[in-house]
Amino acid sequence: MKNVIKLLAFTIATLAISILNSCTDFPDEYAVKVSIEEISLKDDAELSEDGKSYTATVLINFNIIQNSLNEISSAIVNINGENYDVKNQITASKGGVAEIPCTFKSQAPINVSATLTIAKHTFDKQTEISPKEFADKVHLNTGNANNIKPCSAVLHVDANYPWFVNINDIYILISTEPFNIPINKETNKFKGNIISCSSMEGNLDDYQIYCNANGLNSNTTYYYQMVRIDPSNSKVIQAGETKSFKTLEVTAKITTSISKTNITSANVDVTFTPGNLAGLYTKNNSNTDGGRMICHIGKSLKDLENSTGILLNSDYTNVFYPCYLSELDASTKYYYRCDFYIGEGLMCSSEVQEFTTVKSTATLTISNTEVFDTHAMIRCELDKGNTKNIISSSGTNTAKIKLFCGESKNEMPLIHTDNAYSNNDFSLGIVDLQENKKYYYKVVYYAGNSILSQTDILEFTTRNSSDITNLGSLEVETTNSYSSSHKYYTLVARKGSVITFKYSINQGGHSLSAQLSGRSSITLLNTHGKNYDWTSGSVYYVFTEAGSYTLDISYSLAKYGHIQIPAITFIY
Repeated sequence: MKNVIKLLAFTIATLAISILNSCTDFPDEYAVKVSIEEISLKDDAELSEDGKSYTATVLINFNIIQNSLNEISSAIVNINGENYDVKNQITASKGGVAEIPCTFKSQAPINVSATLTIAKHTFDKQTEISPKEFADKVHLNTGNANNIKPCSAVLHVDANYPWFVNINDIYILISTEPFNIPINKETNKFKGNIISCSSMEGNLDDYQIYCNANGLNSNTTYYYQMVRIDPSNSKVIQAGETKSFKTLEVTAKITTSISKTNITSANVDVTFTPGNLAGLYTKNNSNTDGGRMICHIGKSLKDLENSTGILLNSDYTNVFYPCYLSELDASTKYYYRCDFYIGEGLMCSSEVQEFTTVKSTATLTISNTEVFDTHAMIRCELDKGNTKNIISSSGTNTAKIKLFCGESKNEMPLIHTDNAYSNNDFSLGIVDLQENKKYYYKVVYYAGNSILSQTDILEFTTRNSSDITNLGSLEVETTNSYSSSHKYYTLVARKGSVITFKYSINQGGHSLSAQLSGRSSITLLNTHGKNYDWTSGSVYYVFTEAGSYTLDISYSLAKYGHIQIPAITFIY
């Protein structure tokens, strides 16, 4: 009896386990192994007759290992957004390879996703495939040039199936010299000045690939060639034949003439007749793609060719307008030419002509050069002549005096710039020199950047410091007439130099002042006379910084007034 009970209990337990097992959902991640192993194109792809599409078979390999009791609920493949039911092509026990014929219209990657559902379990795989074999079958060659103009042309590329290639991988190479054919596909070496037309355009469905070649020179023969570049390594994988075209000759004309010459400037009258260039450019001369009139100038023909030029303003119709050339050197021959550009292409030029600026009658001489150990004082005399009222082209800066000094005649840097004072006598200081050393120098009279007059290149040799004790006296006029004036004196000082001067002044309302300016600025004197009484005094000042300084003595006298400055003593 006990054995029967044990057998019954075992049977019930076995049955319960069996029932539980029969209620388990299959498959699960362990009971079912599913792999969507490969998505590819079958080798039976074909182009359509018109070459605008191709048919290919997409292959999806489903590999399934699972309990044979479970069935496939669904198997969907999505290709470029369109769903295909492939359930009937695979089984739950063996899997299978689904084949889906599809039509495609470009070489763009094909997006494929496969979704397999067994019971409540879903398995996915996504990928993209590219029909590279069709890109290799595309025939590309250099096409014709049409719509040829003085500065541009439209260059075409012939293609049998253009939409199978990436338009950004196609280039038109343009040169003024024939290409070295065949092209070295390994080095990508080409002969000639190559302009790469990288911005290809076109309607691929209509087999149109072209390049708008702009900025060309007129009446010029150009050679061009189509190449296809592998984007992965920039190597040439396809090249067409070399063809050529010639841009049209320009009928536009530029004429120029000089209407006026001055000491530092000249007026050029420019007349532009667009001819067959009319409408080929914008009126915005700041636009590099539009028309630009540029006037070039130089002191020699070589300088003329190297000139960057001056951009002129115009609306470029049949027009007359002036060109103002400024900051020229006096009494100097100049060559000039006007060029008209569209983009970077030179369309036409005026004849090269010349003019000579008016001679400056200004004279600049060095009256005296006082040389010390580490300093020097250059005293100059300037007669402005016909340049008296000249200012720079900015219209604001007065004429300038510039001092150049260096250890070589070929290297004389700018040392000092000062205003050309109304008085004709002035002094310029040079500091921080080396003892017992030769220096070269010159002084130049400028208006802006224009040279009005200049001295010869002179030289001096600095002295030994042991030879320097006293700089002597600066002579100052004694005045006893009705007047008001400024007197300017330039001096060079080292740290510790001393300046002193005595003075006398009488008559009420009269004034005498002395202002020192340079690296430091200080009022040395500011005094007034008293009623018929003489007021005397002296000034004593120690320089705290080395440098070049200007002493401005200003006085104002009424009738019968007197000012006496016997001497100014400057102790080095």
